[in-house]
Amino acid sequence: MSEAPMIRLVFLDGHYAAAESTSLEELGLALEPLEGNGLRLSLHKTLDTPLLLLHRSQGASIALSQLQLHLAPGVHATVREHFLPMSVPTGGWQGVTEVVLEERAHCEYLHLQEPIAGTWEHDVSVLQAAHSTWKAQTFLTGAGSHRVDFHMEQNGIHAEATLLGSFLGQGTQSVHISSTAVHAVPETRSRQLVKGVASDHARCSFRGMVHVLPHAKNAFGKMHNHNLLLDPTAEVQTMPCFQIDHDQVVCNHGATVGQLRADELFYLQARGIPRAKSELLLSRAFIEETTADIIQNPEMGPAITAYIDQFFAGRATMTKEATP
Repeated sequence: MSEAPMIRLVFLDGHYAAAESTSLEELGLALEPLEGNGLRLSLHKTLDTPLLLLHRSQGASIALSQLQLHLAPGVHATVREHFLPMSVPTGGWQGVTEVVLEERAHCEYLHLQEPIAGTWEHDVSVLQAAHSTWKAQTFLTGAGSHRVDFHMEQNGIHAEATLLGSFLGQGTQSVHISSTAVHAVPETRSRQLVKGVASDHARCSFRGMVHVLPHAKNAFGKMHNHNLLLDPTAEVQTMPCFQIDHDQVVCNHGATVGQLRADELFYLQARGIPRAKSELLLSRAFIEETTADIIQNPEMGPAITAYIDQFFAGRATMTKEATP
């Protein structure tokens, strides 16, 4: 059985392109204007098919976009936001995606940014009511200058938020990701796991925050960031932060920056696997924890798999040439 077509909303240089998008009227949906250049899409019933937000640039020096998704109580939705490369290498893109989850609403959010040479900045903000769930995965592939900021605010009891993030930086790319989970009320849960790989002269950073407000009794916050350096000239900065304003909570964090382990390389080489292939296997295994689900996605998976293969294949070739 073939998968039903997705609901597509296409944005060109930050402006909604109705001619290239799915007809919302036939689905009983409509885009409402917000102040400035923004649009709001309200979902009052569960969608049977995923919602694809597709962003493209056709030459604007700076593209601006603001979109708000509002999920009514009990509504479930899968949202896939996909950013295609800009046609102008020196161009830029700035955007905001806001998600409002009413009580018992559920949203699965997949976020893919393909290689972009210009400047790219994106803010993703989530407001959660009671018993709502937010599950997000993001995959970032670097840019001339790249920043993405996730802000998850839990304003209702038993709200849960999960973020799995991955980034690959190479050349002189700059990748900066930040994530904040705010626990405003009791019995809320958040989990953040971000993994990054940097090579060549890439400059990358992660800044994470778990903020537990004074009334958020029994909040649970977990945040981990692990990074792999493939070259001594690459750089990753990691800044996990906690602000805990209540005594009765469970919060933990961890952060690492390192290289491939010599004992793991030795283990594989002792079993006849060449060094170049051993490095390739270990590097892919490192990033797989945060990319496994998104790679299996039929729409986004092939693009991500191709980029990962290209990224690590280049590393394997370089290692092979440098190995006596």
